[in-house]
This record gives sequence, structure tokens and C-alpha cells, in this order.
Amino acid sequence: MKRSLAALCLCSLFVGLVGCSPKPATSGLVSQPGVVSGETASTGGGFTMESTNSGPGGADSSGEPGQTTGKSVGGSAATGSGSTTAGVGGPTRPSAYVPGRLDIKQRTLKAGDAGIDQRLLENPDRGLRLETRLSVDGATPNSQPNAIDDLRDQRDFYLEDSPQLAQAYFYLSGYADTPTLPASAITRMQEFFDQARKWNIKLLLRFAYQYDQQNGGTVRPGAKGEARQSVMNSHLDQLKPLLEKNKDILHVVQVGMIGAWGEWHSYSDSGDYAIDEAALVRKVLQTVPAGVFAQIRLPQYKNLIPAADPLYKRISFHDDAVFGVYHPWNKELSPGKEQYKQITREAANAPVDGEMFWGGQISSGGTPVNAFESGTKDEIKRWNVIGLMAEQRMTSFSLRHSYRETDHGSGNGPYAYSMEKWKQRPVTKTELDGMGLFYAPGWFEKDGKAVSRSAFEYMRDYLGYKLELQKFSAAGELKTNGKVSLSVHLTNYGFSAAFNIESGFAVIDDTGKVLTSVKAGTPASWHSRAPGAAAERNSGGFLGFSDKTRLTHEVGAQLTLPKKAGNYHIAFYAKSTNGRFVHFGNQMKTINGYHVLESVSVA
Repeated sequence: MKRSLAALCLCSLFVGLVGCSPKPATSGLVSQPGVVSGETASTGGGFTMESTNSGPGGADSSGEPGQTTGKSVGGSAATGSGSTTAGVGGPTRPSAYVPGRLDIKQRTLKAGDAGIDQRLLENPDRGLRLETRLSVDGATPNSQPNAIDDLRDQRDFYLEDSPQLAQAYFYLSGYADTPTLPASAITRMQEFFDQARKWNIKLLLRFAYQYDQQNGGTVRPGAKGEARQSVMNSHLDQLKPLLEKNKDILHVVQVGMIGAWGEWHSYSDSGDYAIDEAALVRKVLQTVPAGVFAQIRLPQYKNLIPAADPLYKRISFHDDAVFGVYHPWNKELSPGKEQYKQITREAANAPVDGEMFWGGQISSGGTPVNAFESGTKDEIKRWNVIGLMAEQRMTSFSLRHSYRETDHGSGNGPYAYSMEKWKQRPVTKTELDGMGLFYAPGWFEKDGKAVSRSAFEYMRDYLGYKLELQKFSAAGELKTNGKVSLSVHLTNYGFSAAFNIESGFAVIDDTGKVLTSVKAGTPASWHSRAPGAAAERNSGGFLGFSDKTRLTHEVGAQLTLPKKAGNYHIAFYAKSTNGRFVHFGNQMKTINGYHVLESVSVA
């Protein structure tokens, strides 16, 4: 009898079950792709199976996790980078179980609090971004001959904000009259890609020729200016294999190419420099690697591609003049305009980027009074901008503009502009609830005590995705080479879905080695609110969302257990194309970026 009890206790260390009944589950516990529900909706016990026999290392394969090692830009140790973190709220053993099988039904997973802010800032493919300019010929004005040094300086300057993205302008100005890029140009670009990869920084890449506006917006054709379309096409042919080689660190490729800063304005479009804009958009899209999204300045240029064309779905937007109200500097994308409405309708489908004007420009005149916070002349209204980010589901936003500026690189400053001042603007649950803006309940707490929050922190933390695992279910015999049915429920509190991310389940050992895995889920469909939801406004700007329903998502699969008996961990993962793992907003054990759902003994 003592021997039997000892064996039973040993088993209980590895086998997790819920409830007192040993009755086997009779249905697969898995989600139907793309099906979501409101947060208060009840979910049933039976699901349609979503399963593929591939994943990191492939199903029934062994190998190390695909995590890129190295310190993240945020400066603190990332739990998803070769480390093991035993978080609070890991798998717990029920008082009654059946040895040798899983029967877990809707186990609640513990949510995190403000103590995990830094960890979540290190998530890939989201958040505040840097900006740099590479002079491909090494001599373009208004650019950085050594963009690598500039990127390093920015990374250090904004260290506390943990940027994981950078917009990179690659100026081809020196080759505007030359159809062939020399080997030195390709080398210079590759060196930049290599360094960005080393620093785990993914790029919003834009090629351009016109480095500035001149003579009131009239640009100078020729050298260091516009390029003929035939030259651009030739350059794009050379750039295609370079982009394919480095697609792992491409967050998006912006269409760029023409106009000042590649923004599709202030170019001649006549004579030898006439542009077939539709053909150029198509050529850039054909240059961008498969699976990588493109962004363009205005919807009217996206609409040059027929909506039925598969290329259309790959195009999203970058708004380079965000104010949140009508502004003469950005008339087409002011709230209420048709092109603004189109972004709102389509924003759920691909990553959207934005930036404000330089703080010095905003305060120098020309900005409508209703754009400013009451009593100020240089602080843009926080909720107009943040509300726009939420409505247009922005994944990334520039921290170089209207934040802590150093006078356009002159070295003077830094000066505090709008976003820096938002750190002094408190935000409360009541205020967010009233506007229909989502937040994780634990975000206002730390170690059981209430914490104060600012508008800047809200923008920073909810830009892009902010994912939290909520429930876990599992069923199946714990036999070698057997299969178990797994399911998680999760929610997204962030403005956008998770793009460039794959997810799934895995069996790992204590070192994080993957024994078997299966891809499951579509992170690009993990929306926080129903696609197309529009905000309400008055003459002063953003009021809020009438649709206040936050969506939940189910993800599941059948996972094959290892061929060898032993003690293992069943885990859920999400990771970027550059190998960086996503941190979920939970207090739970992680090993090499894998979130441990249950520890088991396979016999």
C-alpha cells in the first residue's frame, strides 16, 4: 500500500487533471479558425479541429527553439531569449486526477499586472519605433552616411522605451541617373541589415530618391533627385534578391520610391520623369518578398490596384502626419474624409504605421487651435491621437516625432513635446471605459496595490497587440507517440492584431528543447474589436467607440507526444519571423519563450 501511494504521488508531480471524474473527453478541444466572440460570450465544450503537422522543427521532430539570442533593445533580460522564468501562476495540481491521461477543462490562467510592463515592451513587430536614413551612395544630404551609428545612438537614447522596430529610409539618390546599382551599394545595405538583425530590430523599409522638398515643394530632377521610372524598375530588379535574403527582419516594406521622402507628393510627373503610378505600385509589390506586407501613404494609391487583385490585400498604410483632427497639412487623412474612412475599414487586415510632425514644426504655427490641449500652444490633444491609433489599429508609431527631440539631429535638446508631456496626463479606468478603450485589468495594479497610469503609458503599451492567455483545456492519453487535444482561449487588449507572427503548441523538455510541435492559430486575426469599428467624434475630436465589445479567440490543435517516455512540458508559443518570441500578459512559467501550460509524464 505504501509503495502504491508513493508511485501515485510521484505521478502527481507530472500529470495535470481537473475534476474528480476519470471519464475520458469525447470531443476535440480545438478552435475554428477566424471564429471570435465577445468577452462575455459562453463557449461550448466541443470545437472544430484546426491542426497541421508542422511547426518549429516540425511535428515529431526535435531541435532547438528558433529563438535569436542576444539582448533586446529594451535593455533588460527578455524571458524569451534563452532564459527560463518560473512565473507566478504556473500549472497547479488538482486534488483528484487520473494517472496517465489529461482531462483539463477550461483551467483559468493567471493574468499579469504592471510588473510585466517591461517584458511586454520587448515583444516583436509592435510598438514605438525608431527612424534612420541610410545614404546608399554614402553622400546623400539629409541622411546618415553611417546609419548604423545613428541607429545605435537612437537605440541608446530611447532605451527606456524598448523600441523593437525602426523605420529605415534607404536613399538611392546618388544613382538616380544610373540603372545599375554598384556592388558597394548592395554591400552598404546588407551591412545595415546585418546590424539590425544583430540588435533584433525589425524594419519598416522605404526606398526613396528625393531627400527633401525644394523651392516651395518643387524638386530638382536628375542627380540627387528624381529618377526615371525605367531606372527605378531596374533598381527594383536588383533589390528583389536583397529583400528576399533579409525578409526575416522586414516588418513591412513601404512603397516609397517617388516624391519627397518617398511620400508620393512634390514630384514632377512630366516629360522624362512621368510616372505610371499603378505600374510602379505593382512593381514594388512584386519586389517585396511573399508574406511581407507593404504600406503606402494614401488609400488613393492603393486603389490603383483592383480590389480583386491578390496584391491589394498586401497593401496597408502609413500616415506621416497624425493630428487626430482636420489639418491643412494632412487634409486627405483628416478624420471624416473618405480616405480616412477607408483606412478605418481596412486597417484590421495589415500593419498600419503613423507619426506626428516634428514638435518644433507643430509649435511654429499653422496648426488649428482645436488640435491642442486646452491652455497649451504646442501639446497635441492626447485622446485625439490615441483614439486615432485605436480606430486605425496602428501597429507602430514614431517616437522620434513630437516626443523628446534633439532639434532634427543638431544635437540641441532634447526638448519635450506632446508625447513627453502626456506622461503628466493621468488616465483612469473610468476614463478608458467611457471611451470604449480596452485595457488589461491588471495593468492598473502591481503586487496587489493600485498604480497610477499616464496617457503616454497607455499609448505605449496598447500600440500594436497586447495578448493574454485566459483558459486552457486538454484531453488525451499520455502515451508515447500518442495524441492529445489542446485548446487555449486568449484575448487581445491592443489596438491591432499580431502580424508577422506564428503560433502553436509544443512539447519541450526542461532545457527548452522542442520534442514535437504543431502550428495552430492565426495571430493576424486576433483582433481586439470587430474589424471596421469606427469611433464617434465631435468638433473637438475623438469621443470614443460605441462598440465596446472585446473579442476572445480560441486556438487549438492535436499535438503528437514524444516517441520516448519521460517528463515534459506542454506549452503554447507565438514568435516573429526573426525568431523573437512573444510574451503573453500572464504570470506563468516560460522556458525559452514557450509558455508552459502543463507538465506531464509520458509513459
